[in-house]
Amino acid sequence: MKRTTRAFAAGMLFATTILAIVHYTNDKQYTTISEQQYEQIVAERNELAEKLEKQKKEIEKTTPSQKEKVYIYTLTIAKGEASRDVANRLEQAHIIDDAQSFLTYLDTHQLTRALRPGTYVVTSDMSYEQITKKSQNKDVRCWTSFSFSRLNRNVFPLLNKIRSQRCLSRDLQCVQCSEP
Repeated sequence: MKRTTRAFAAGMLFATTILAIVHYTNDKQYTTISEQQYEQIVAERNELAEKLEKQKKEIEKTTPSQKEKVYIYTLTIAKGEASRDVANRLEQAHIIDDAQSFLTYLDTHQLTRALRPGTYVVTSDMSYEQITKKSQNKDVRCWTSFSFSRLNRNVFPLLNKIRSQRCLSRDLQCVQCSEP
């Protein structure tokens, strides 16, 4: 055990000595510039920044803005459909600019499994957050195809009352029962 400890200590001493030698013998050469040279570099940088801004403005003037058009799309999410497929369809319908950025948003906010089956109307002026909230299906859209097979008998009266109100969504027209 004594030998192992001594060998370890000798290795540490050797490594430290090598590092110290390399550190102190390596001459770092810094270049110094005068105040005039610094001012010249800053002036050149400012000129380039101004030219870049002018070019951006010219490009914006010459290209027609695509944001003027608002696309409306009826998104139908099937049961078990992957969020990647939904994102690709939204990109193809010009609702979102990039499917991968939408998927990144879903991953960042842990919403990849939050998209629920159903039919939703989305527009291109909606943010990722608005699209996700709409497709999370938190409000009950339509109870016409509701299954009672696994429910307790005490729950039947309450669900029948809810089912009698065919569609509870107030913001969009229900696709299944065609009521506003």
